[in-house]
Amino acid sequence: MNNRNSDESAGHLAWCGLVALGIARKKGQLNSPLNENVFLTRWLAEADRKRIFPKTVAENLRWLIEEGKRLGPRAGLAAKLNYIWKSGIEDMSLRDVRFRFHHALEAFRIMGWTVITLTDDQWEGDRAIRLNRRVSAIYINRSSLDAAFTPDGHPVTPVKIYLTGNISAGLIIFRSALLITEKDSGKESLFYISGRPPLTV
Repeated sequence: MNNRNSDESAGHLAWCGLVALGIARKKGQLNSPLNENVFLTRWLAEADRKRIFPKTVAENLRWLIEEGKRLGPRAGLAAKLNYIWKSGIEDMSLRDVRFRFHHALEAFRIMGWTVITLTDDQWEGDRAIRLNRRVSAIYINRSSLDAAFTPDGHPVTPVKIYLTGNISAGLIIFRSALLITEKDSGKESLFYISGRPPLTV
């Protein structure tokens, strides 16, 4: 793996950690620097144990874990993750919408969500699958995904998805990737995901 890909993997690790931290904060689970340090140290240790990130980021992971254990709140893990993220991944607003969408999907998988792609027959009609609203899952309509982007990743039409389970956390993940989420006014759990084209510099 070249240095650019290695840096992007480290940046993705950091981004996922920051999103997980943001979700925990929104739930009101973290009320002190000590709690935040414990949360991030455990999150990083679990990611290392499950080996859900490429081997190229193992050194980053173990360094962050040791810092959290050794220094406690003084480790500033959130600040370190923010620095790694900004160093490893270009400004998200400069990335095409397809990249941002798939970046978000990878975060869903890493955070334990079920990610399912459905054909039109599975999406609606007599053969439509039944959604389990107690399970945190994202169901993606394959036809809308295929039509959503140009070959160079620019948006054409929104991607249709169903979100179940911890919907508020799912919306945070999409918004953290600078994607627009619009809830359908008629169908429960149905959302349309889109995004603005990348900024030019």
